Amino acid sequence: MLNAITKQGNIVPKSNIEILNQEIDDDEGLYRIRAGNRVHYVTIPGYASSNRIFDEDKLCRPYLLVPELPPFPDADWTKMRLSLGPDGSVQSDISFEPLDKVESTWHPRHIDVLSLKRIKYHKQRVREVEYQDKTAISKIAVLQWLVPQLEHETRTYEALTRLQSPDEVRITPEVLGHLFEGGRNIGLPLEKIEGDYATLADLPKCEAA
Repeated sequence: MLNAITKQGNIVPKSNIEILNQEIDDDEGLYRIRAGNRVHYVTIPGYASSNRIFDEDKLCRPYLLVPELPPFPDADWTKMRLSLGPDGSVQSDISFEPLDKVESTWHPRHIDVLSLKRIKYHKQRVREVEYQDKTAISKIAVLQWLVPQLEHETRTYEALTRLQSPDEVRITPEVLGHLFEGGRNIGLPLEKIEGDYATLADLPKCEAA
């Protein structure tokens, strides 16, 4: 069954749909998906759910899942939930409910997160990206439950930045702005600091200092 808006509007081609992030367990899969120049959040029953739609392989592999997704309306909806209808068909329920955002927006520079070229994956919410021809570190709330964590981190960087005197050596990476997605603040871009990291081999030198 198609949502009413699906029947009325344009549909984003599957070739222009990309799974940016995913978190999957037995009960459900949560996905952050780019469709054209918008980002949507999709929930799919897990492979062990009584309402299972797809097997584990399909849920975990974007190249298998994207072709099986229902039509994505080219509109400003935020969330989609998939379910099985009484006849076994895949149904989609679309919501325009506003998403949570990082409330602390103190830096004057706002950057579209989709404009950043992704260079290297570190973990789910941390990546190296290219910004203004330099390598930076992006830290974003890739799923809704991570927003409070990014809120705390953003406020911490704000406090440290305001305490930093211009003539002092920086004690944190420079905050380059805020990362926005669909008009909401979801994270931070930070300067990448090159150098060696301390290990246990450095402990004697630290103790002797």
